[in-house]
Amino acid sequence: MTTTLSVYAMIGALVASLLVSAVQLTRLLPQFAPQIAELRADLRVLFDTAFNLLGSAMNVGSGLVFVLQLVMLMSIDAAYFPTILAAVKQKWALAVEALGNSAKLNRSFMIMTAIFGTIVATLNLARLLILGVPGAGLWALLSFVCGFIAFIGDISESKAMLATQCAKARQGHN
Repeated sequence: MTTTLSVYAMIGALVASLLVSAVQLTRLLPQFAPQIAELRADLRVLFDTAFNLLGSAMNVGSGLVFVLQLVMLMSIDAAYFPTILAAVKQKWALAVEALGNSAKLNRSFMIMTAIFGTIVATLNLARLLILGVPGAGLWALLSFVCGFIAFIGDISESKAMLATQCAKARQGHN
């Protein structure tokens, strides 16, 4: 239950930070009024841009709905997962143990990445505010999110690590 609430709290914090960033972006738009006035000369460019923005907003919205549904369904499955593992453990104890170790390592890794990302984003925000950079919060949020991108490959490599652990455990017990 606390895991589900934690996930919802993190999603809520992310949505709130995205809303704050959107407000910052709307405050930046008046600075670009001369450029926007030049765009009015060519209505085709303006309409194409508007349709592209609308399409992008719809893509982001549908992606957000997908992620929220995924998190909701994962939290529902998580309630039954220990029961399933207990049943499978009788026959596949080594695989269940390897899965547990892999999940524990991945959780620790993601927690440390989030902590480090928060520190880096906070320092970036402070630096950008001191320098007077417009949209400092937006850039800080972007630096936080980008901190996770480099580690996507590491998570996919954990599948190979899991297979190696299972193979080693099988050799040791045969």
